[in-house]
This record gives sequence, C-alpha cells and structure tokens, in this order.
Amino acid sequence: WAAWRALARGVARVLGPRRTPELLAAYGPLSLITLFAVWAALLVAGFGLLHWAIAQGAPPPADGSGRPSLGTALYFSGVTFLTLGYGDVTAQTAAGKLVSVIEAGTGFGFVAVVIGYLPTLYQLFSQREAQVLRLDARAG
Repeated sequence: WAAWRALARGVARVLGPRRTPELLAAYGPLSLITLFAVWAALLVAGFGLLHWAIAQGAPPPADGSGRPSLGTALYFSGVTFLTLGYGDVTAQTAAGKLVSVIEAGTGFGFVAVVIGYLPTLYQLFSQREAQVLRLDARAG
C-alpha cells in the first residue's frame, strides 16, 4: 500500500491531483488479483516440490529416462494444477499419481472459487465506489 500511495503521489505531481483517486481505487481489485496469482503460484510450487520429492525417493524408471528434474516437476505441477493434462510428463509411482489427482482437484476447485468469487467482489467494489462518489458530491 505504501508503494502504491507513493506512485499515486507521483502521478498527482505529473498529471494533477484529479487522477489520484482513480489510481488509489484500482489498488483493491489489482491487489486481489495479484493475491490469487500468488496463491496459485505457491500451490503449484508446493505440489511441484512434492512431485519432485516423490520422484527422488522412487527407484529409477526401467526405460532409463532417469528421474525428473525440479523444473520438470514444477512444469508437471503447473499442467496438473491447471488441469491441462498434456501427457508428456506423468507420475510413475502410486504416491505420485495420488498427489496428481489431489492437485488436479485442488486446481479445479481453486479456479471455480475464483470464478465464483470475483463477481461478488466486483459488486462490493462497485457499491463502495458509488458511496465514495456520493461523499465526494456532498463535499463539493
């Protein structure tokens, strides 16, 4: 918030003080979208580390392909979390398959909650903006 306020002050110096409320009003929705993105990234990273740890503890594959790297595990986690399912990387152990199913369910639920929650939040932000405009009109 402090950095956003400083940015708004800088914009006010350049463009005039009338643009400051618009910039400050954008902080709430943008911070919420950023929060959802950070949560998704942390979930993907956490599941990716689980996949990598499970693969490191398993015996090497019989086809000689070797254990997946951390980058491959994170890629597999992202594809599974977003339920894309390309199939180029798959879990080889029962534990890895179980974690994959749990991750896909978590990702599907996360996307559903975000899609269901955003219209409600948009309505709340709109109501707040309407109240701010009414107060601004009263203040002159």
